[in-house]
Amino acid sequence: CYVGGEEGFKYRLYNHEWHQTVTFKDGSTTTQRLLEHTICDIPLTGTNINYGTWELEWTVLGGTKRFEGASGSVYSSGTYQDLWATPRFGSASYEGVSNYDLD
Repeated sequence: CYVGGEEGFKYRLYNHEWHQTVTFKDGSTTTQRLLEHTICDIPLTGTNINYGTWELEWTVLGGTKRFEGASGSVYSSGTYQDLWATPRFGSASYEGVSNYDLD
C-alpha cells in the first residue's frame, strides 16, 4: 500500500468478533459488528511514530429510538498519525468519515 508516495505495510482483519455500540446526540444507538478492518501503516525510520490510512466496514445489527430495528452497513475511512509511543502506551490522532447505508 502507498500513502503520499511512501510504501507501507497493509494489515487486514476479516470477520473479527468486534462489536460496538454507537450513541448519537439524541440518545439513539446502533449496534454494529466489524466485518473488515484495513490499515496501511507507514513507519517513520528510526522512530515509533507511524502514520497511514484506515478503513472499516461494519454490519448494523440493530438500534434504539430512531434506529429501532435498523439493519444495513457502515463504511468508515480516514487517516491517522501516531503522536507518541512507549513500549507500553501510545497516543494517536484520527480523522475520517463514516457513511451509513441503513434499511
